[in-house]
Amino acid sequence: MLDANVNNLELMSKEELVEILTKMINGGVALSFNGRRTAQMIQRKVMPRVVHINKELSYNDLGGKCNNLLVDGENLQAMVTLYKYRGTVDLIVTDPPYNTGKDFRYNDKWDTDPNDPELGSIVTLEDGSRHTKWIKFMYPRIQMMYSMLKPNGILAICIDERELFHLGMMLNEVFGEENRIGLINWQKSYSPKNDSVHLSSATEYVLVYAKNKGNAKTELLARTEEMNSKYSNPDLSLIHISEPTRQAEISYAVFCLKKKKQKKERKKKNADFSFKRKITAIIPAKRPIMLTRIHNNETT
Repeated sequence: MLDANVNNLELMSKEELVEILTKMINGGVALSFNGRRTAQMIQRKVMPRVVHINKELSYNDLGGKCNNLLVDGENLQAMVTLYKYRGTVDLIVTDPPYNTGKDFRYNDKWDTDPNDPELGSIVTLEDGSRHTKWIKFMYPRIQMMYSMLKPNGILAICIDERELFHLGMMLNEVFGEENRIGLINWQKSYSPKNDSVHLSSATEYVLVYAKNKGNAKTELLARTEEMNSKYSNPDLSLIHISEPTRQAEISYAVFCLKKKKQKKERKKKNADFSFKRKITAIIPAKRPIMLTRIHNNETT
């Protein structure tokens, strides 16, 4: 990303240039874009909004003491408004606007005033700064989501191939690469697209990060009958076996182990006998001699 912005160095602030040079000297990988410093600091300018509770859409609020909230509003402003809950969120699942050229809007005024109510115009694929605008839009929101999470909290964020790599670099910077739990591939379609030129993309992605991977706890989902039906060899751990049957199987397994051990001992004894018989045949009976043979750490 640095090479793409070399021509824009004169537009960067002193702080942005110092940050870029520091990471270059330290050998780190940095996501560099025009307006980076503004994107990192813009959340501080967002004004919290007054919350109005819609009683008609509320249910069992326990006199206003309910902890469950459904907020309708611009997400960055909503998170700033709910900032009193920072550090208390277990899980954030978010589906940001994909930079498809059809549905992502950006208001250039947000670079200086994030409280401007205008949504801005559609960012088209012909816009040469479309990636920069999307990154500037996402960076403060990722920072806010990081602040909202508990120390063991987890973020799952959806994306397609257009901004997958840029999003991954932002998450690595804010959350730390060491806190990446994984990348989930999910199949969004089962047939190739007729309008595809080279490859027909059938998957989208979910990037999963922990605020602190060492504190995060995750579990596997239980396998369903539908999942098990896809395998020809049954998983015996999932089959219920009655106690008498289980005891019989254990007894049979012990019996097999004993037979195997006995067979091994007979084979060893026959081998020893054959070895001694061959040695006796080639040594004169009246000639005294001492034989030393190492076999299984024994001396004969």
